[in-house]
Amino acid sequence: MYDDVPPQIIETQRSPPILNPTTEQQKLMGKVDHEMETSHLVENAKLMGFEMDDIRQAVMRNFEENGESFSSFRSLVDAILDDNSASLLEEERIGSTSVADADLRSIASGRSGAQYQGSAHPSSSEVIRRLEDSRVCRMCHTVVADIVLMPCGHLVCCSNCCHIITKCPLCESEIQKAIKTYSA
Repeated sequence: MYDDVPPQIIETQRSPPILNPTTEQQKLMGKVDHEMETSHLVENAKLMGFEMDDIRQAVMRNFEENGESFSSFRSLVDAILDDNSASLLEEERIGSTSVADADLRSIASGRSGAQYQGSAHPSSSEVIRRLEDSRVCRMCHTVVADIVLMPCGHLVCCSNCCHIITKCPLCESEIQKAIKTYSA
């Protein structure tokens, strides 16, 4: 069968290892789970108010594409925002059957219909506006939250409202200390 092939080639020629997709997927999920539980970058993204599913999706995509953890908080946030933009683009492509549907989706996501129809994904100013909105005091909804509640570390209220609460509005942990923060 291999009469015309030199013997040294037959002996050294090896087939590539056979990978089991199920095993590879389990390994990937293990890495993602470990990253979600131990990474300070993931913890900071949670504290900023990003959804766990969005963070997980960005971490998984990074492991699939690069095989490693995020090297900076900025790269994680960029990946989360990129994934959200791609999701919005896909929704536009697949699901926009009428102006009424687009208006319903824009109301659900907190944007006006004109902004949603004008672009496939949110502009930088829209993303910045959403981040600023997420910093608004959860009690009075009028000023920027500038008090970090301890020990939970949530930044959810202003210096006026922190005096009237005894538990964190997010996690309901007992407030032991309130620390004033300042923006640079």
